[in-house]
Amino acid sequence: IWTGDYAESRRLIDESLAIRREALGPEHPLVASTLNVQANLELATGQYAAALRTARAARRILESKLPPSHWQLAMALNAEGAALAGLRDFDSAGSLLRQSIDHLASAPLPGVADRGRRWLRELYVDARRGAPPVTPDTSAARTVTN
Repeated sequence: IWTGDYAESRRLIDESLAIRREALGPEHPLVASTLNVQANLELATGQYAAALRTARAARRILESKLPPSHWQLAMALNAEGAALAGLRDFDSAGSLLRQSIDHLASAPLPGVADRGRRWLRELYVDARRGAPPVTPDTSAARTVTN
């Protein structure tokens, strides 16, 4: 996704989902993690309704398997909120994005909550002007493996 080669990204995500579902089962947190990546791809390509469905599927799995303060749940809330913003449902988006920031603030990822707050501000300013939502900087989250 980060390279802009969306077709290759989609192929790799689909392959990863198939492998993880077969090896771990459809309700495993690593399946949900891959769904989060898929939701971010869908956000990057402007497929907000698809991103919303995918992020909700990831969140459903994560809420049943992980503690409520886990950073992966924050990422699912974040993707869901960004999708809602893309669909111009700013009230629902804001609620989910605030929940995401609250989760990140309690996660052991220094500075991530501050970046989330900045991104939330930018999202609202851009969205109110009619610009498509941008995906957040999740570079710190990508370095965590649990």
